[in-house]
Amino acid sequence: MNLRFNKVIAGIGKLLFRVDSYAYFYIALIWTVTTLYLSLVSAKTLSSMHFWNLPGLDKIAHTVFYIVFSFLWCMTISRKKNRMLMVIIFAISFGVAMETGQYWMRSGRAFEVLDIIVNTAGAIIGSGIFRWMQSIQTGHN
Repeated sequence: MNLRFNKVIAGIGKLLFRVDSYAYFYIALIWTVTTLYLSLVSAKTLSSMHFWNLPGLDKIAHTVFYIVFSFLWCMTISRKKNRMLMVIIFAISFGVAMETGQYWMRSGRAFEVLDIIVNTAGAIIGSGIFRWMQSIQTGHN
């Protein structure tokens, strides 16, 4: 089972690593702007999106957004040179800036330390997934 799983992941990784870094740049940029919008939109607008009303879902959403965020930026800038730490620091800084923006904008959103923690976890997980898939591609498990 483990060998089959690794083969599936290797196949997915092979497909992902065939995509040009410039394409990932535009995808990462769109993802970043989407994250920026959803982080700073008013609480009233956000509550009108009824799927956010489930308890704990916002923490899961934060984690998933930052997993994808850091993975996409790793695919953009870390493929030739190891800049994964730079991506993690950028993602964490971006998350702190979004929380600070929520505080200062007074749009019904609040600065939450727990959001920063789950954003950080997501950034580390996303970068770790990139590193893992990269190691499978190069055969350095």
